[in-house]
Amino acid sequence: MKDLESSHYYRPLNCAVVTHGDFRPSNLMHRVHEDGRLELVPVDYQMMKVCNPALDLMYYIFGGSDEEFRDKHYHQLLDYYYEQLSNALMRLDVDAVKTYPKEAFDSDIKEIEPYGIFVAMMMVPLLTVDAENAPSMDTADLSDFVIKPNELAISRLNGIIHSFIKLGVL
Repeated sequence: MKDLESSHYYRPLNCAVVTHGDFRPSNLMHRVHEDGRLELVPVDYQMMKVCNPALDLMYYIFGGSDEEFRDKHYHQLLDYYYEQLSNALMRLDVDAVKTYPKEAFDSDIKEIEPYGIFVAMMMVPLLTVDAENAPSMDTADLSDFVIKPNELAISRLNGIIHSFIKLGVL
């Protein structure tokens, strides 16, 4: 794992940001307000690091969606993410076009996309494990985290491979 963290996937390319490092649905607290607004608050910050902003995005998309959703919304998600990042930078009086132009973001995505395969192989079996087969979080033995993929995990992993073929990564 240490070798992976020093790999090019973790280094800033065109822009450096503080990333969450474990950005997945189970690390988001949700609250629905009476007016229907949804509030999300990330939790579990122990994996934070300075690296490429595309890293958390790949982790979230490929760890938290299925092939059908990605087929319909992948590029829309990327555009929305960049739009929201630009808006956040503008609120901080930072010119997003100069600091992190869309072309640089798109280039970073292409460079980081293969990271989604790593996320899938490591996280999808853990995220989809049946409760009775879940490893104990009280143990420090990493061998306990070797999980036989269930039907959902197999389907999601196959879908991720299909997505990467369609994206031209594989």
